[in-house]
Amino acid sequence: MKGSPFGWATEIAGSTRIPAIFNNLFAIRVSTGRLSALGIASSNQNLPLCNTTVGMISYDLSFLQHMCRLTLGATAYQEDPAWLDMPWREARFQEVESRKPTFAVLLEDQHVRPQPPLQRALRHLTQSLRAQGYEVVAWQPPSHKEAVETLFRMIGADGAKDIRANIASSGEPPVPQLKKWFFEHHDPPNLSVSEYWALCKSRMDYIAAYHSYWLSSKQINITQRPIDGVIMPVVAQVACYENELNYFGYSAIVNLLDFTSVALPVTFVDRDRDLPDTRRVMLNAEDAQIQTSYDPSTFHGMPVGIQIMCRRAEEEVALALANIVSEVYRRNGELL
Repeated sequence: MKGSPFGWATEIAGSTRIPAIFNNLFAIRVSTGRLSALGIASSNQNLPLCNTTVGMISYDLSFLQHMCRLTLGATAYQEDPAWLDMPWREARFQEVESRKPTFAVLLEDQHVRPQPPLQRALRHLTQSLRAQGYEVVAWQPPSHKEAVETLFRMIGADGAKDIRANIASSGEPPVPQLKKWFFEHHDPPNLSVSEYWALCKSRMDYIAAYHSYWLSSKQINITQRPIDGVIMPVVAQVACYENELNYFGYSAIVNLLDFTSVALPVTFVDRDRDLPDTRRVMLNAEDAQIQTSYDPSTFHGMPVGIQIMCRRAEEEVALALANIVSEVYRRNGELL
């Protein structure tokens, strides 16, 4: 029966999409305001920027779309002052499905390369989309790494006091990733107001640069309109050992931009096809750690997922593109 057909989730850097793709599931991260987060227990709910957002997970893409039709911008959220009065736009969804949208593909972010199964999935999807008449362009946006570092500095701007207090109230120790970021020092320093404002400016400068780059894509495709969505990894790993998920350059960039993203499974690790490239030069220590952690025999049969990122509040577009990608894989016998 596959268990529950649907689940609610929250995320601030990928906590909806990452577990979904590791478990062969579909997920969506929605832009702030289209789903209410009022009353949700979160250590980051009062941040002026980069708050926790709500997401959805399902083993069925059509059911995920059904739930979005029912809940996005629903009037039941009117008590939430952050609510966006933007109900599901069926016409927008149908418009994308009625034409040949343009995709971009981010093969790597120049800091950490995806592991071999993800590289195969991205190459295969690019070839399959082009074979069926879709235009696919290369995506080389402003650097993810520095922008995501800004996001995490904003989250911990109070010296991580709120995060540490919430963990302490649970009576449980922090997971190693949080311990590394927020517990290494006994009392991490609070940022001053001017330092926090500088981070906010850095974030807005990055958003402006990314927006300009997105609009400029109309100059490199046949339709002479900006691309509709970006296909890219959710994380660089197809699976990980406990406490070894440390790089969020692919997932958290969506949160920093407050874009929407649909994560979807596309294939499975194949130990015969997805061999490590022992000849390649590692980009840096972080890239080396992720590449050397990959073992095709250990990870054989694990699900491989990607995400389709669209601009802010374009959930209808992202879901329509996910339909197209899923259908392309079905026709090629990959998506199971």
